[in-house]
Amino acid sequence: MDVMTGRLVPMPLQAARILDHVRPVLEEYGEADQATAFVNQLAAGRGGADRQREVFAHRGNLQDVVDDLADTEDSALSH
Repeated sequence: MDVMTGRLVPMPLQAARILDHVRPVLEEYGEADQATAFVNQLAAGRGGADRQREVFAHRGNLQDVVDDLADTEDSALSH
């Protein structure tokens, strides 16, 4: 949501704005490239909700969605 107008802003635009705002700190800690790649992935439509819908559509089982989320989190934490 745009804080000046109160209107909804597309997620990729808002994410890019936030990224620009925090970029100096990200660069200081060597995380700018990783954060930029993540924002680009979201902007490409490969967000978590898209993935969850795909997993659910495969068998129509919510447990598959939970399992995939846990696997994704485990993978992210191990990097």
